[in-house]
Amino acid sequence: MNDLKEFLHLLASGFSGALVAACLPNQGRTPQQTFVFIIAGMLTAIWVTPLFAEWMGITKPNTISALSFAIGMCWQNVAGKVCEKLGIGKVERGEADE
Repeated sequence: MNDLKEFLHLLASGFSGALVAACLPNQGRTPQQTFVFIIAGMLTAIWVTPLFAEWMGITKPNTISALSFAIGMCWQNVAGKVCEKLGIGKVERGEADE
């Protein structure tokens, strides 16, 4: 699979996961916050999926796309744990919804 095709798969699956997550109960998000939520999920999936796939030894394109979808859906938890492991700080739940 070439680099552009891999990127487009990550983009589409990350976007899809973030879109599904945005459709779940949103605790009063505004349309602008929902847009940012979807974009943040997609970007998290694009940047974090290759790292997770390499770390877990995943090489099949379909499995990598499924991982990207899951990361796009659960991006807040993933981003929080990545930041925590990097020592950047702990993201408190509910803080972003205020």
